[in-house]
Amino acid sequence: MGAKYCVAEMLLSVCRAREEIRISRKNPIARKLRQVRSRERRTRATSLNSGTTDQALDLHDFAGFL
Repeated sequence: MGAKYCVAEMLLSVCRAREEIRISRKNPIARKLRQVRSRERRTRATSLNSGTTDQALDLHDFAGFL
């Protein structure tokens, strides 16, 4: 129960952060953090090089194991 709750909290925090960035797109930092490619087309190397690893996908995969 504890692990599932922790993963759910992490997923919620990632979603909230993404929503805040989406709302403030005119902000230069938010513009920099926006993904250029769709999630399906981004490779892990691309994400690491740009400094925008998509934690939501990792958390979603991890939650599938629980």
